Amino acid sequence: MRKIYLANFGTSFFGLTNLFTAFKPTFQKDSSAKSKNGLSRLAFPFLILFAFALSQKTIAQTANLYTFSTVGTGSLAADIIGNVIDMTTGTTQLVGASQDDASSATAPAKGFNFTFMSTVYTQFSASSNGGIRLGATIMTNNIYGNTFPFAAAPIIAPYLQDLGTSSTGKVHYKLIGAYPNRTLVIEFLNMKINYNSSTVDGTFQARLYEQTNIIEFVYGGMKVNGLTSANSRIAAIGFSNTTGVNNEFSVNQSTYATTTSAAPITNTNSATGNIAGLNSAANGSRRVFTFKPTVAYKSQFISMSTGSAAWCVGEQRNVTVTVKNIGTASWTNAGSGMNIGLKWDEDVDYGGAPTNIPRISVQAGIPAGAVAPGATVTYTFPSVPGSQIVGINHLTFDVVREGDCWFGGNGGTCGPGNSAYTSPAITITNPVTPTATTPQIFCASANPTVTNLTTLTGI
Repeated sequence: MRKIYLANFGTSFFGLTNLFTAFKPTFQKDSSAKSKNGLSRLAFPFLILFAFALSQKTIAQTANLYTFSTVGTGSLAADIIGNVIDMTTGTTQLVGASQDDASSATAPAKGFNFTFMSTVYTQFSASSNGGIRLGATIMTNNIYGNTFPFAAAPIIAPYLQDLGTSSTGKVHYKLIGAYPNRTLVIEFLNMKINYNSSTVDGTFQARLYEQTNIIEFVYGGMKVNGLTSANSRIAAIGFSNTTGVNNEFSVNQSTYATTTSAAPITNTNSATGNIAGLNSAANGSRRVFTFKPTVAYKSQFISMSTGSAAWCVGEQRNVTVTVKNIGTASWTNAGSGMNIGLKWDEDVDYGGAPTNIPRISVQAGIPAGAVAPGATVTYTFPSVPGSQIVGINHLTFDVVREGDCWFGGNGGTCGPGNSAYTSPAITITNPVTPTATTPQIFCASANPTVTNLTTLTGI
């Protein structure tokens, strides 16, 4: 059995690699069912594999530091932050129809960093067996439910079994929402459960959320219609980064019991029919599994208002920033205190030269006071001076525990999974004095004086 399923979410975060040939190792996963032996070379002269790059590591996080929840009121057409999901158009295919351990890769439009068990990933690959692997290494064809967890492999398993795509099936993905609150949706559409089924048996999605690093599985109709050997009937649901205690998180598909022990929960489909606990008939009644990393100090950027994307040198404006506390600890002025900072590209630090924008206490927002977990607060930086450097610039925002850590640095007690927010490009220009014959655009906070005015039009 063989597979290479690689995709890259790429803009500035993601690199592009063109590969014209690839080796695909094959394994005999079950001699009583089928076997494909040896090593075969695939020649796809126009195949382009889009690779994520593995970036930095942060504070260690293990599987037992994720919380699990489940509801039966979910939808395949909307995520948990309100983004509409339409997988009928604009998706990128990874695995095509009527495939058993086949592969395909196409180009996504853009993507984001995703922190998983303390490692930041910008790459992923997916298999027709209902699994996803993070990082540059592709998903191999020896990762099934009966081999979960796999040593030294960051695996996300919405339904990891010996599956296949039906004649109308595929594995495809789509990036939805707007920065910095996007969601990567990987959908396993019209799958065969298991690979030797002759019918459409199941559709399910895995969703990875920007900033919060939440993992979510959502299940549509799910039934078993193929029974071969015992190993091919075993399904794993959860995630792992290697073997051993607290390195995996697995879920029982019927009772929703969970474990992070060295011995994962597996689900054996011993009879045909609907999968109890997962199967659903319509949106609004879909089974949802949510895995949320627990972090003491973590923020989620909501919005920033700078007035416009054009500033003049030295002009002053109020800048507002809205942020949410998604950690488990309250933000207060206790101890060394907590503040929020804002800076231009050239500033040496938040509150530093040359523009020296003062930091603001986390308790000075609206609403005022300590910021409890789950609370959203808006802060106003008054009279922020424009950059002194003409050209393209940016405003960057972050939260700090004084004497401990900036959230975006993910050091000390901050993070993992935080990132500072940087605004879209802001154009800095020198102010000008308009004349009656040479109209100009005034700076937002300017008080222009017009002399020798003879005709006034356009009012």
